[in-house]
Amino acid sequence: MPPEALIVGNGSNELIEALLLVTVGPGTRVVIPEPTFTLYALLTKVLGGEAIRVGLGPELEYLPEELGKVRRELAAPITIVCSPNNPTGGLLPAEEVSRLCEDGDGLVVVDEAYHEFSGQSVVPLLARHGNLVVLRTFSKAMGLAGLRVGYLLASP
Repeated sequence: MPPEALIVGNGSNELIEALLLVTVGPGTRVVIPEPTFTLYALLTKVLGGEAIRVGLGPELEYLPEELGKVRRELAAPITIVCSPNNPTGGLLPAEEVSRLCEDGDGLVVVDEAYHEFSGQSVVPLLARHGNLVVLRTFSKAMGLAGLRVGYLLASP
């Protein structure tokens, strides 16, 4: 089992930006549930990519089958999920994240900015999925928003 790569950044927004800067170009399709944190779609558009929005269910729950279907049909190289979701608080269960990772070669990015409030994390999946990226921040539960410290975990 390879160790996870750890990248420390100025904050989660800056890590999201850095990740998308190196993965999104003109025409790159990025699957993003909606509603969610707006920065993902905004940066995708600024970088010339195409934000493919997948709606949530009637109870504002993730629809993992729909995410996977859209990702496969469009051969999207990036899927971004905020879990717990901002602004709904919905979780994408770890087994569904694992299924998304197994379902294709593209990156599956899980923004865990609020994971301390959920009691769930997909970090253990990093050992099995080389295409999983987990973003974290100290801004929320640790109350360090002014310091802008975040980190990214991924396969080296």
